[in-house]
Amino acid sequence: MWTKRIISETELTPYTHPGVDRTLAFQVKALYEQQKHVWPRFRRAHDGLTKAKVRRIELGGSWVLCQHTPHRMASVSARVDPAAIRSRLCFLCPENLDPEERGLLYGENYLILCNVSPIFDFHLVISHRDHVPQRIVDHFDATLRLTRELSPHFVLIYNGPRCGASAPDHLHFQAFPSQNLPLEAQLGDRAPGIGGVLVEREEILVAAPPGFCRHFIVFQSQDPVLLSSWFRRTLEVLA
Repeated sequence: MWTKRIISETELTPYTHPGVDRTLAFQVKALYEQQKHVWPRFRRAHDGLTKAKVRRIELGGSWVLCQHTPHRMASVSARVDPAAIRSRLCFLCPENLDPEERGLLYGENYLILCNVSPIFDFHLVISHRDHVPQRIVDHFDATLRLTRELSPHFVLIYNGPRCGASAPDHLHFQAFPSQNLPLEAQLGDRAPGIGGVLVEREEILVAAPPGFCRHFIVFQSQDPVLLSSWFRRTLEVLA
């Protein structure tokens, strides 16, 4: 069933531009335009972005954005308790997607789809083809590969299964154009001296930057194996 959800080159070609760089970021933008044209539910949700209201709030030298997007009310208010999850069909499983919904195959196990309840223009969902738990530690290597292929045009995010998101039972990531995420934008403004260095070696930097309104850890390295190792070790310590 999941292979039927892969968009064909014939379907995508009218939305591509000959001679333009055919990177993954280019392909997902073509997918986004194709889905707006053929998938009514997604087109209505995308048009709903024009009704979004955004307010910037300054918080002690840092800032956040509060966004009200009316078409996302069903998603953000969805019940995510175990009983509710068990009683509903998983909307990320290929057999439960809308009839018009198509995606790009990434590797052997992932489908890049358009988010049917977008927060931003070109808001994507990268969903595992199988109904496997939302657990990043088992799939961090794939996260790094996907991030590298989508950058610098897109930023990739992951919501843990207990963060209150509406799909805590099916492995997925999200992506949207760079500089839409306030934390990313603020880190970029402070680079390279982000401060709060915990570990600094030739091959990796680990830092907990001060002066923000929330706590977080930054890992920087050109070595994906090293990044995976430090990420897993950090999760173990935090647990």
